[in-house]
Amino acid sequence: MPGMIRLVRVAAVTLVAVAVGSGWSTLASAEGSLQSNINSWATGRESRSWNDRNGDDWVTALEMKYCSSNAPSPAGTFNLYRELRGRPDPKYGERSYGNACRGNRMQRGQWGDQRSGKYHFTLVKIYGSGSPPSWYRFSAGWMQVHY
Repeated sequence: MPGMIRLVRVAAVTLVAVAVGSGWSTLASAEGSLQSNINSWATGRESRSWNDRNGDDWVTALEMKYCSSNAPSPAGTFNLYRELRGRPDPKYGERSYGNACRGNRMQRGQWGDQRSGKYHFTLVKIYGSGSPPSWYRFSAGWMQVHY
């Protein structure tokens, strides 16, 4: 039996090492995070800002659950921006959230490892349109940013 227990322990340690090495690890390794909700945002609305010191070589990610909208579909598209003084903020691409984050299902969008700086995200589209009817709103009962 002692040989069997050792074999099980070695297998468990190997499985954990493979999981971490292959990207199965969670965003708990991120340098920081902020958690909030999105309540009835129109396009153009910005999140609060955060400072990424890039001390962790980890991705910037936005996670959402409980997504809803008064548009025909609960689809919201967000851009990540790096804030620069006296110059336009560069954007780092769009990530869309919709039916996959309805209810308790979490949806994650990632922008890769970002360099040091101050960042925010902006709601740029609702229901696939950057110019939706003015009354369209997007909500997410839970959202978390990892940086």
